[in-house]
Amino acid sequence: MRCLPRFWIVFIVLALAGTGCTGLKQPHLKVDTYTLDYAPPAVQGRPLSFGLLVERFQVSPLYDGERIVFREERFTRGSYDYHRWRTNPGDLIPYFLARDLRASGLFHAVHAMDSRVPADYAIAGCVEEIVEIDGPEHWEALLAVTITLVKSGEPDPSRQVLMQKQYRSTKTCAAKHPKAVVEALSQAMAELSAQVIADVHSRLLGQSPSLVDNSAK
Repeated sequence: MRCLPRFWIVFIVLALAGTGCTGLKQPHLKVDTYTLDYAPPAVQGRPLSFGLLVERFQVSPLYDGERIVFREERFTRGSYDYHRWRTNPGDLIPYFLARDLRASGLFHAVHAMDSRVPADYAIAGCVEEIVEIDGPEHWEALLAVTITLVKSGEPDPSRQVLMQKQYRSTKTCAAKHPKAVVEALSQAMAELSAQVIADVHSRLLGQSPSLVDNSAK
């Protein structure tokens, strides 16, 4: 058997290397990233003269990640590889809640997560569920959060927590697609945000009169 000339061996090696590089450059499936999108809800009330801090929320282990989670039947959960949240729900939900609290104009100042500015009260929370529910006729989007209102600097532990409440909203998706799920979750967040703002404002309005802005009198 004749041996191949050396230049042919080099040619074959380079050709195989080129084929390998071409394979590595094959396009991957596009990953779509999503965020909530809705107008801040309008909430009526008397402005108060204190500040709030919205802390980063805890997230149920089932939803603690960027992948959008779906439920096809009881006791099961799945997640999309190519449809994801732009950021973890533990950052996403409190960001929009803080935005809505500021937009309401009911509080002197509202700070979010990493802020070092002192605040009179803090809002902690947990994202209990943020999930697509697949049904035979249509899909639904479920958002459930627990909100805890805490008085900052209160030395008595029994008086630190002023309010703790779970909020839950289910919306029907316009189509069986993750984008429609995010749209429905945006509607759910708008609904829950309005309820949280109203409840926090009502709870703080009943606090010491010294905390109420009397400048309008």
